[in-house]
Amino acid sequence: MNIPELYSEIPRLTATELHVAERVAGLEHVYDFLPGGDSGKSLLSWSKMSRAVLARDSYSCRICGKSSLKSFTTSSNTRNVHFDVQVHHIVPRKESGSDSFLNLITLCESCHHKTYKNGYAGLPKSERSLEDFSTKMSFGVPEDYAIKSNNSTRCRLIDYARSYMQASGTYEIIGMEGSLLDIPSISIEMSKISEFTGYFEKVYGANSYIKVKAIGTRSGLVRIFIDSEGKPIL
Repeated sequence: MNIPELYSEIPRLTATELHVAERVAGLEHVYDFLPGGDSGKSLLSWSKMSRAVLARDSYSCRICGKSSLKSFTTSSNTRNVHFDVQVHHIVPRKESGSDSFLNLITLCESCHHKTYKNGYAGLPKSERSLEDFSTKMSFGVPEDYAIKSNNSTRCRLIDYARSYMQASGTYEIIGMEGSLLDIPSISIEMSKISEFTGYFEKVYGANSYIKVKAIGTRSGLVRIFIDSEGKPIL
């Protein structure tokens, strides 16, 4: 299994948050970034796209949450202020990274600077968060796994719902503003994470996992396994 790097560990924006960003940016559609970035094409100019990404991310660093103001002097010798954050390409432009929502993320100057040491291709973790010191991590699991487990509980994903896809004849998890999707969850001790993720890779075809905001977990987040196509395993 590809254990997620830092971008996969950033909680996904809910449908409500994306709709707010659409209104602020004046766009019909605003999308969250992909942890692996994107090499496609953007339909917007860089100036419009970068402003929309800043609005999507609430002018805050998606890594540390910083959203400070910085003063500067203009060419006409007047004082002004701006948010001390920058729009970063997950897949670098020099590697054909796109100027699209999927490939752009807002970082503060400090977090952005750390990517320089990694060829701009990601953000190495230099400081441990409080969650790193916790003894357990919460994972969403399929119903059949929960039935066999003796320590599963329930949590609710915020702004998500199950939808039946007529074409494939399967149920998928989609973003839906205002919805709360009840799913089984389980807390795994840090010492057993490797064994647990290895089982889901072998039995369920899990390729990685992402963080999703949820009600009913200690941290307010739950990790959802995804397959090689990025579809949630629930």
